[in-house]
Amino acid sequence: DPAREAEAIRIVGVLEEDLAALRTSIGARKIHVQELNANYDTSRAEFEAFLAIIEADVRDNQQRVSNTHRALLATATAEERSTVAKSHTKAMNAAITSLQSI
Repeated sequence: DPAREAEAIRIVGVLEEDLAALRTSIGARKIHVQELNANYDTSRAEFEAFLAIIEADVRDNQQRVSNTHRALLATATAEERSTVAKSHTKAMNAAITSLQSI
């Protein structure tokens, strides 16, 4: 089904964009933490405010990626979902390794 294939490809593109944005965000967070940590005048409140922002961002990212992933699975047949499930672990491990390397 060409329409279903096009939709699946579009959704994979959305997931790729989300992961690219996440990598950028993690890199920026890392730099900001280093800056806060290097400044001896940084207050506990500033750290806590930054951590609250990170927590909200992580929650939003998890929800967005989860919704997109569910949309992708909804476009797939049972056989396709089975194939995805088998390769899911490898792909997730690769994504986690990539994000941890930042």
